[in-house]
Amino acid sequence: MIKHLDLKVIENISGYILYTIISSVVPFFTMPILTRYLSPEQYGLIAIYVVYTAIIGSLVGVSTLTAFTKIYYDEKYENRSYLSISILVSLLSALILFILVYVSGDYIADLYNIQLWWLYVGVILVFFENIISVQTLLYRMKSKVFKFGLFQLCRVMLRAGITIYLVVAMDFEENGPIISGIITASIFMVISIYVLYTNRSLSLHPNLEYAKHALRFGIPLTPHVLFGALSTTIDKIVIAIMLTKEELGIYAVGFAIGGLIKSLEGAVYIAYQPWFFQEISSDKCDNKKIRNSSYLILIGLLLSSLTVILISNIFLQYYVGERFLKAVEIIPWIAMAFAINGIFTMANQVVMYKEKTGVISLITFSSVLLGVFLNYILIETNGLVGAAQAILLLMSIRALTMWIYSNRLYPLG
Repeated sequence: MIKHLDLKVIENISGYILYTIISSVVPFFTMPILTRYLSPEQYGLIAIYVVYTAIIGSLVGVSTLTAFTKIYYDEKYENRSYLSISILVSLLSALILFILVYVSGDYIADLYNIQLWWLYVGVILVFFENIISVQTLLYRMKSKVFKFGLFQLCRVMLRAGITIYLVVAMDFEENGPIISGIITASIFMVISIYVLYTNRSLSLHPNLEYAKHALRFGIPLTPHVLFGALSTTIDKIVIAIMLTKEELGIYAVGFAIGGLIKSLEGAVYIAYQPWFFQEISSDKCDNKKIRNSSYLILIGLLLSSLTVILISNIFLQYYVGERFLKAVEIIPWIAMAFAINGIFTMANQVVMYKEKTGVISLITFSSVLLGVFLNYILIETNGLVGAAQAILLLMSIRALTMWIYSNRLYPLG
């Protein structure tokens, strides 16, 4: 199998995985500290904020950056102008979200018992992160693995350092991670703008036709991104409604540890996506190479999930504060769920290549509705663990559905 793989994609995946491991270790050094300075209830409040930013983050830019990824290797498009369009769309969508928060923020803050200013900060954060992702996307597309890794690692280390300082030294409690997030994003947004400007990666004359293409591609895809965010956060939303914030905090810790596989899958995706589009767009596309790459990636994710499960069962009691030990019951389900999600992610690339983004959104929307049902039933039956079980079942069904559809759309042999 390995002889049919592209050595370049193996090299890139290895590099991204290395940086992902290093970047994941940094927050995991902070978790033993934070779980001893923050209560499960405070962790639960932070989890609600994370869910909020994940949802609004899926709306900023309406997936026009994904459109840029697709056209990057198409010579009929001018990349600088297309990228500028994406940033303008991100700005406009962020302004609309800011207005919506102004109108409905008090209700949301009261409903989930969080502070109103968190909602405004969240909108600014996701816009800044969108600008940052423009620069990291260019590193990916140009296969500049070292620069990408260094950039991301510095972000993670700075945010972790500021978080520890604010929580431990300044006693900012649950506000610490929120403030550290916006400070770090502000710094790296400025750095990204500077690098984009000096490298002449942007154009001051955006092309209206590019805007039409980006929106035509991105808008049908945005429900998929939104419902994709919901499908991985619906468990926390239902827990916040059906259980307590303390239980949500315990769940969030278990989800974060099991979610190491999500980070690993993300590292693979970062390398796989540009390689896939370049390979499948080639006149000499090797379907066998693409298929074998997918099999090898899936095997790696499954083995990694088993490793995380084994290590957490042995060492979690020494790692987190004693109030969070129940998180060990959550980890196996989450780790396996994100390993299986790798099937969905890779099959999804085929569907995006064929520009069937509306179908992607339909599948993801259906999975959210199913997720609400599964979470309600399994949480009612099995309590906190039921939410993790629902995630595994949901991602398995979604992955199988996308794999069947993508194989009918473009059989890889």
